[in-house]
Order: sequence, then structure tokens, then C-alpha cells
Amino acid sequence: MEWVTTLYNKTKELWEQKGKDPKGFSIFYSPVILNPTVALIGYNPGGDETSFIETNIMVPQENEYLTAGYPMAKKVRKIFEAGDIMWALKDSIKFNLIFFRSKNEKDINDKEVIQFCEQKVLEILKEIKPKYIITEGFNTYERLKKLLSANEERIIREGEKAILCIAKTKDNIPLLGMIHPTGAYGISDEILTHIGIELKNIIAK
Repeated sequence: MEWVTTLYNKTKELWEQKGKDPKGFSIFYSPVILNPTVALIGYNPGGDETSFIETNIMVPQENEYLTAGYPMAKKVRKIFEAGDIMWALKDSIKFNLIFFRSKNEKDINDKEVIQFCEQKVLEILKEIKPKYIITEGFNTYERLKKLLSANEERIIREGEKAILCIAKTKDNIPLLGMIHPTGAYGISDEILTHIGIELKNIIAK
């Protein structure tokens, strides 16, 4: 897909223009598929320079969330397994709102970088046309809600804690914001299971 190659080239150009931060960038964490059931969107890549090899930036051959052993992948698998909707995870595409890597979200503060990435994410969504968009964390959900002109419909809670927000974009695509699965205060297996069950009630084949 030519647009994917262009996306990587333009991102690399901006990375070079901004001084070639050794932490680098990453775009997709799964093969690029059209009309996926789910687009999973985090905020930005974590890790450091050891996670980045400039000469080996490409679309993965397999979906890391189905195979990788790092905490985020395992927690997301637990959510989809709990809801008996692993078929949806297998038909998903994973990327982030911001492509440039940092240790903390707040370290990304270059307005040009943020604007570039957000615009490219809107272009990705237009190209792939997912049936559902699920964000990892409420910060990403709130930003996408604005970018996609989405209207919030309801919030699902575990006790007093919000665990899943549900909105619809102006194009009538469900935008689902889940509490960050690897949140700083620890997200219990019970909460992950609750999210999975709620997603099962929303996501249809």
C-alpha cells in the first residue's frame, strides 16, 4: 500500500528534521489491514533508543498483541479473552496517536510533531475504515473525541472508577476509551475482565 510507505517516509523526514532523537519512532504494531474490526490506539511508543533501529523500520509481519510478552500486550489479551472476543483482536490493527517514542507522555510537547502525528492518524483511520476504535487510556480517548467530533454516550464504572467510555464519531463509528490497562496505580484482573465483558456487549462481527 503506497500510502503506508509514504507515511513512514514522511515520519522519518520529520524525525530527521527534528534532530534524529535516538529514541526514534514507531508507527504500526501489527500488519496494516483494511476494514479491521478494531483499531487499537495508544498515546505514543514507550521504550528508549534500544527499541529503535533506523534501518529496520517497517510494518510488522504479525500483530504483537497476539504474540508479545510485554505487559501491555498481555493485559490487552486478557481483556479480549475475558470477553470471548479474541476473534476481534485477531482482526485488529494497532498504532499510536503520536509516533515518536518517549519515556513519559508529557515528554512529547513539540506542537509540530503532535499536529503532524494527529493529522496522520486521521488519514490512517480514513484509509483503513475500522468498525470500532478502542483507545488505551482516557487521554487518548479525549483527544480523539475532539479530533473525530465524537459525542460521548455513556461511561461504565467499576465502583466509582471509570473503566470504559463510549462515544460515537460524526461518521457513526463507536469510539471506546478504556482505562489504561497498565495504569500507574495497577489495574486489577477483575477490572480487565469487566472491560472485556462490556466490550463483548458492544463489538459485533
